[in-house]
Amino acid sequence: MRRKILATASAIALLFSLSSCAAFSDDSSSVTTDGPYTVATSFYPITWLTEKIGGEYVTVTSLTPPNVEPHEYELSPKEVAELEKTQAVIYASGFQPALDKAIEEADVKNVLDLSKDLRLLSMKYEDAVNSIGKDDHHSHGINDPHFWLSPEYMMNASSAVASMLATIDPAHADSYRQNAEELESELGVMSSRYAEELENCWTTTLITDHAAFGYIADRHDLKAMPLSLDAESEPSPARLEELKKLIKDEDIKVIFAEEGTDDSAIATLAQDTGVTIAYLSTLERAPENSNYLKKLEDNLNTISDGLDCMGGGALPSIDFDGDVSTQ
Repeated sequence: MRRKILATASAIALLFSLSSCAAFSDDSSSVTTDGPYTVATSFYPITWLTEKIGGEYVTVTSLTPPNVEPHEYELSPKEVAELEKTQAVIYASGFQPALDKAIEEADVKNVLDLSKDLRLLSMKYEDAVNSIGKDDHHSHGINDPHFWLSPEYMMNASSAVASMLATIDPAHADSYRQNAEELESELGVMSSRYAEELENCWTTTLITDHAAFGYIADRHDLKAMPLSLDAESEPSPARLEELKKLIKDEDIKVIFAEEGTDDSAIATLAQDTGVTIAYLSTLERAPENSNYLKKLEDNLNTISDGLDCMGGGALPSIDFDGDVSTQ
């Protein structure tokens, strides 16, 4: 079974590596520097990924300060000017509109937009999302930007970041590719753990406060039922009634909310139906005393427990210790 799981992880890594192509600007070119390359990243998961791949040859700075909500942060004119001094920018368009605009206006030669490099799911990835209402306002556009919650998508992102760094710094290309391969191996193990653990669940309906976990639901045959499309939107009374009926009909015991939020709508839904609220990390900010892979594992355990999944067998283990970026 272990050999089968690891073989599956390797196959996934190969598939995503072959499908990845760097989506940075056409005028990107190699640059010369006497010290580490300076790379600006949009927010925590992309910062973490770039630090892991860049290693000692790259200095990574997040454009979103620690403990700041990424959606709401806007760069000052001074920060935009500083942005133009960096040698590369890595971000995901469609998640931080103000940052998207700043990057478009800044004169940066090497820009990698992971949202264009990856094949993102539509925000209407599930009929359940359509049932919220076609006119429901949401800030993310037509695609679901939360790809970083999927280990498979992060494998693909890893390949894209390594390709970009190798292009602008060919002298250390082998190091970037080796770091990416090691990271993709860890992500492949995590992918296998998700696949094994999210089998044989008592319920396959994943009720969340907003539509952030569509990639997990899509890959593992779960039915995503968010209250609203994004954290800034309030669910309609009709949507709440729909979910109340669903909870009763399917005997759902646990619904899910984002860590660190005070969501009155999901609290009301839990109170009216008698279910328990479990908390998941959207990993938009650096977790305290933890890191990206550990929080993915925490999310897996929370979902598995909440859906009462039996799992499919022994799971591979890996040491997910690592430094947490707070830049």
